[in-house]
Amino acid sequence: MIKNIVLYFLLLPVYLFTCFLKIDKYKITFISYKEDTLKGNFLKVSKALESYKKYNLNYILMKYENSIICNIKYFFNCIKQVYCINTSHVVILDYNNYVVSHFKRNGVKVLQIWHASGAIKKFGNDIKRDYKIRDYDYVIASSEKWKEHYSTAFNIDKSNILITGIPKNDNLFSKKIICANRRKMMEKYPIIKNKKVVLFAPTFRGDPIKDIKYQPINLEYIKNKLGKEYVIIYKMHPWFGNKIISYDEEIINGNNESIRELFSITDYLITDYSAILFDFTIMNKPIVLYAPDLEEYKATRGMYIDYENTVPAPICSTEDEVIEAIRNHIFDIKKITSFRDMYFKYQDTNSTERVCKVIRGIIEYE
Repeated sequence: MIKNIVLYFLLLPVYLFTCFLKIDKYKITFISYKEDTLKGNFLKVSKALESYKKYNLNYILMKYENSIICNIKYFFNCIKQVYCINTSHVVILDYNNYVVSHFKRNGVKVLQIWHASGAIKKFGNDIKRDYKIRDYDYVIASSEKWKEHYSTAFNIDKSNILITGIPKNDNLFSKKIICANRRKMMEKYPIIKNKKVVLFAPTFRGDPIKDIKYQPINLEYIKNKLGKEYVIIYKMHPWFGNKIISYDEEIINGNNESIRELFSITDYLITDYSAILFDFTIMNKPIVLYAPDLEEYKATRGMYIDYENTVPAPICSTEDEVIEAIRNHIFDIKKITSFRDMYFKYQDTNSTERVCKVIRGIIEYE
């Protein structure tokens, strides 16, 4: 809280100065402190917009970590943000943004392309936070189901939540891209040939900046019980970075891989409250939910969905239950398909183009 107050008064003079500057009608600025390179939605949309030569594309990308050096970098990054936000016609975000919520001038339009396809756990203004999220003009979503929750989380009118589909999921609806990704992964990890691949990809617990944690799981035990015909890949939430070391050659560290490329080789997904649950239903493959802390998680973080009665997967509280679900193939593909249909209005490869159409409309008519 104190840090944000200090930051506010340090940035205020910069903001007042930028209010005298001209807004560039064709300037589009992408801002993220989740990633320091173009990935996912940003990569898809940026590439598509590059064909419009008159657009002035700018990028402020930083992977935030809670350290003294990173906080100093973040301060100077915020100064740059104030300038770029208030001289741009369109600002595109993939996460919450302090500067937008405090220092956005009239005439600037902010488009939130949330990094996930939905949310099981509550976020944004629906949880306790240091500042209130506000001043977003539009939010992208995959389904009408998200309008009510996104409206409160982002403090935005439901009419400004646009159902376009999620750009990065275009790749999951393309058989050609899935096959290409599968060949790429098979060449990189020859050990998975003729084996069943289990991907473990959980979300985080706690505060991602101050006190990030994850729910422990004994992957070696699961691997040994499943046997030699299985390989396990783990990919931790991006907030963890690459801090966890691989166990042995048949438990692979996939932290540096694209989750969508990993999906192409995955036979079974083990996750918990992560939104990748929604994405993986596109693959029409089995999902196992490892949630031994379910009651605690619901009480402390809160959820948007009726987890026990909605998710299309067995909910396990022990490693043995996970093993049993995989061994005995305790899955209902029809339920997975129904869940997917509920949360993805568009099941095609055109979400990027629909989002770009929104951006072009803002630039030309607003």
